Amino acid sequence: MVWNKHTKLQKVLFLVSFLFCLSGKAAGQSFVDATIALQRGDFEEALQIMRILADQGSDRAQYSMGYLLTQDENIEPDPDQAAEWYLKAANQGHVRAQYDLGMLYSGNGGIKKDMPSAIKWLRKAAEQGDGYASNNLARILLEATPTESDILEAVELFKRAATQLDGGHPETSLGWHYFTGEFAPMIPQDYEESLKWNRAGALKGHANAYSNIALHYFTGFGVEQNYSEMVRHLVRSADSFDSSLSWVTEDNQDEWEEFRHLAPEKFWRAREVYWESIKSANDVSLDALLPFLDSQQCDFELQSRR
Repeated sequence: MVWNKHTKLQKVLFLVSFLFCLSGKAAGQSFVDATIALQRGDFEEALQIMRILADQGSDRAQYSMGYLLTQDENIEPDPDQAAEWYLKAANQGHVRAQYDLGMLYSGNGGIKKDMPSAIKWLRKAAEQGDGYASNNLARILLEATPTESDILEAVELFKRAATQLDGGHPETSLGWHYFTGEFAPMIPQDYEESLKWNRAGALKGHANAYSNIALHYFTGFGVEQNYSEMVRHLVRSADSFDSSLSWVTEDNQDEWEEFRHLAPEKFWRAREVYWESIKSANDVSLDALLPFLDSQQCDFELQSRR
């Protein structure tokens, strides 16, 4: 059924049409018509109705036009035109348009990459309280060669996003940066802070947070070295992993490889089993991990997990 394939967009249009109906504006009926057209699969009519409203200056319709032209699989994508509609809505203060426009300019959508513009619009959305904008702006600010002010702003953005988002992404990012110390002295290498933020991310179910905590227990940095806890957190990471996020990449593996000199070969073999288990959408288990770990170093009670 068409509704199931376009639930997110239809919810956006339904909410917009509902708000317009409450306000008593005649244009509200057009938003309803656009939603109905989308439900019955008439995407061209939905686009035509939305374009009329957008031309009349509705920031909601302008945002919906941008969304339709980038996110709907049944409408031929036109990222350049979508950016124009997002820009119209963003200039009117539409926070989601500001966020989506910023992400388009960051190279996530098919238009020419423009990082100053990406930062500009993500910052505007973040200032309006959009947690995703804060998190992604922080990430972008730390790419390439960040200045001292970039790093300090990123820390504040991650902390703000941590109060706004449920997924644990900003907490886990902060935890990782405190672990590596790569942005010292602005983000010093501080294992206690790393554990604090990774544990906060783990409480929200972020798979990377569990993996980062496992690294703490493996290295003994900030905690007493404990291979049993390492394995337990690797298993929790696998259990928390959402295969649709696809964070298990070669890039992620490279980050762990930085610590190869700290790790016996059996640990890296365990990681390989862990990655392969996730990639094949199977839960990793201690039965898969323990053959690659020295039983004298890992006295985990296997029976309690069966």
